Amino acid sequence: MPETDPVAVIGVGAVGTLLAGALAAAGHPILACGRARLTSITVTTDTGSASYAVTWTDQPGDLRGVRWTVLATKIHDTAAAAGWLAAPSPGQCLLAAQNGVSQVEVLACAAGVVGGSGGEEVDARDPPASTPRARHRDRQPG
Repeated sequence: MPETDPVAVIGVGAVGTLLAGALAAAGHPILACGRARLTSITVTTDTGSASYAVTWTDQPGDLRGVRWTVLATKIHDTAAAAGWLAAPSPGQCLLAAQNGVSQVEVLACAAGVVGGSGGEEVDARDPPASTPRARHRDRQPG
């Protein structure tokens, strides 16, 4: 397998865990960012479960040099994630996996992010036939 870039995931709740699981399955090392110490994540679908090891950090400075960052907090928690977004490395890319029509404005206030959404819209009224579930494993007391 070719070497893949690590991906930082800020907000390792349901959405962040599902995205981290898909990225880990593709071979990307995952840096789980947040308060809760994690050693692994598990994603369960209709076809089974898969667990992936993650590296945990509660220090925003650990993102220096990480090219890919996923912001998967709820939109109203974006301001609390500002420390993680404050000092991007040159060439760092941010994927905001959040809902809300004011996402760009909220990100701009939190971290000086500029630009449009540029992404696909997802209609929650037409959910997929199966719904994956995610959970954290081996939480360590903080």
